[in-house]
Amino acid sequence: MTTYKIKINYKTGNSFGSSNVEDFIEYEWCVLNRAKESLQRIKNHYDFYEKNGDWKKPECETPEGVVWDEEYRFLGLELLTDGGNPFHCSPFWTGYFETLYDAEIVVSGDTDMKVTFN
Repeated sequence: MTTYKIKINYKTGNSFGSSNVEDFIEYEWCVLNRAKESLQRIKNHYDFYEKNGDWKKPECETPEGVVWDEEYRFLGLELLTDGGNPFHCSPFWTGYFETLYDAEIVVSGDTDMKVTFN
């Protein structure tokens, strides 16, 4: 069965240095269009985050996928399940030392789309 994952490439670090990291959202989609909608929500969230910050309650309408978490008082991210239900996802690529480079959909489980040689 073919599934789709979203891979995140970003820079992270601390006061002493930084490194480039590749990580995946902890959800696999079976419906490609839902994965694409979630990818767009990641873009919406990061664009909004860069313009408005993470800790100030938005005073304007937020784009799809961007939600204000009243309990923890930060800008949250909502992605969609295969059934179209929203779920909260930690935007681990945001923070003082983080910079998002890109996010992409990766195909899993379909082994005839890549060959590897030793």
